[in-house]
Amino acid sequence: MVMTPDQVITYYGGTQAKAAAGLGCNQSTISDWQQADRIPAPRQILIEHKTGGALKADPGCLEIAIGFKPGKVRRAKPSRKKATAV
Repeated sequence: MVMTPDQVITYYGGTQAKAAAGLGCNQSTISDWQQADRIPAPRQILIEHKTGGALKADPGCLEIAIGFKPGKVRRAKPSRKKATAV
């Protein structure tokens, strides 16, 4: 299921202004989401939290929000420097 701006607006009472007030952001932010027909991943996580799970973030939003890329995990290489005595 994909979280849509219209779902958020409906949840908060049917207007961009009410949704913005409920989320603590500007009405123009909600308008931007509607124009783009998407909500950024970090905001979806916040919305899921603020609605007590009534609206669910898209799968993978947490990974996107923290910048995790599956298969791109790099491990630290061991140092080749030898320890010197003090």
